[in-house]
Amino acid sequence: MAQTADSISSFVPIVASGVSFVSGLLVAYFSGWVAKKNRQVERATDALQIQLNEFYGPLRALLAENSQIYEEFGPGRFQGRTATTANSRGETWNSLKETVLVPNLKSIRILIQNNWIRSDIAEKRHLRDLMLHCIAFCEYDKAPNEMYQKFKYKKEWVESIERDIALLKEKLGE
Repeated sequence: MAQTADSISSFVPIVASGVSFVSGLLVAYFSGWVAKKNRQVERATDALQIQLNEFYGPLRALLAENSQIYEEFGPGRFQGRTATTANSRGETWNSLKETVLVPNLKSIRILIQNNWIRSDIAEKRHLRDLMLHCIAFCEYDKAPNEMYQKFKYKKEWVESIERDIALLKEKLGE
């Protein structure tokens, strides 16, 4: 009987060491799993932040600038005016179109193209149509075409972009 007690007591440290070792492995595994999940969440958050700051921010600014110029100086603003005023407004419009609007539209097209693969924008028809509008408008002055008629600017695109931004901010908890 004393021998059995001695045998058992000699196994206790081994069992304790084994339990301690397994517990350590489990803690290490769980810690690694948690760290991996945190990195995945952090990467996803960073991707959303990049999309918001490097795509939607500049896109929104360029569209706002073009919209403001169009509302102030666009063709509808000089029709029905005196010939002198209409001519002056027309010259201003043409100048702003070449120096601001067309470069902005080219920048918008590049933004959309550069971000096409990175996010779900390929699934967003309003961004595809906006990109096609940018291409058509830039080519319209050189040679009027059907594409320009098909992809005229729509204010709904900006509304859709604002919804996209709101969804991204919601995902980020802002």
